[in-house]
Amino acid sequence: MQNDIVSAKVLRRYLKSFSLCQNQAAEIGRALQEGEIIESVRSALVESKKEFELHCHNVQCILGILKSDSLESRILWKLYIYDQSMAEVAQQLGYSYGHCANVEAAAIKRLCRHEMVKDLLKPKSKS
Repeated sequence: MQNDIVSAKVLRRYLKSFSLCQNQAAEIGRALQEGEIIESVRSALVESKKEFELHCHNVQCILGILKSDSLESRILWKLYIYDQSMAEVAQQLGYSYGHCANVEAAAIKRLCRHEMVKDLLKPKSKS
């Protein structure tokens, strides 16, 4: 991998975690509304909820790079936002599994080279 592009594996993992982050943010929100939580724990939960929500926002921004009604966009949204399998996506869109997989791979490859994606996914330096 070149240093100036994000690896497809890293990007896919980041996109795939959308559903988990969305669920975690919602669960924390419910806990904050329903329970009596001590202040030190409350502030940590609020901060975690913000991080999960930011992750979800970032995934939507990354997918927003794609032309909105393109096949690429429809495939990636179904895979990563709606958490469907490639087989389900292919069946719903009326394409073969292989064609959808190739379209997804090409889109991921292109997104890995996009400046915004590189900025979002670059390792954070610890100071």
